[in-house]
Amino acid sequence: MSKTEQVNFFFSCQLKKSSKYGVLLTYINQDESDFSRNELILHSLAAFWLPFAYKYCTNASRQEIKQIALSAVEQLKRHIQFLEDSFELRVNSHLLEVVETEHKPLSASANEWYEIEDFETLQDLKEFKDEDEIFTNFTS
Repeated sequence: MSKTEQVNFFFSCQLKKSSKYGVLLTYINQDESDFSRNELILHSLAAFWLPFAYKYCTNASRQEIKQIALSAVEQLKRHIQFLEDSFELRVNSHLLEVVETEHKPLSASANEWYEIEDFETLQDLKEFKDEDEIFTNFTS
């Protein structure tokens, strides 16, 4: 009988219940959700980070990684549509168009990912903090 190698991952943190992450984790911990806890967490993580995981933690080919990245982009697009439908929003769809670009090497440092030229527009976004007025207004 062969034994399959497994990854055990435990996450624990203590947050103010009224903080944005406290509210998020309260939502994830609900039993009334339409999605399981594992679905909420793993699908979200995969959409954001699975291509990087395959790039830095496997011997997958560049083409395989590119396919995984395209799949992640499609998952994010579907989630954007879900957000739009759920909250009666419309996002400018031209911002979500996937086009071929020349290869630019990515930094292996998790702390430097935002400095990559491809992510330059992310630097213009306001950093989210628990103290942001928008979040404290909703949780007061």
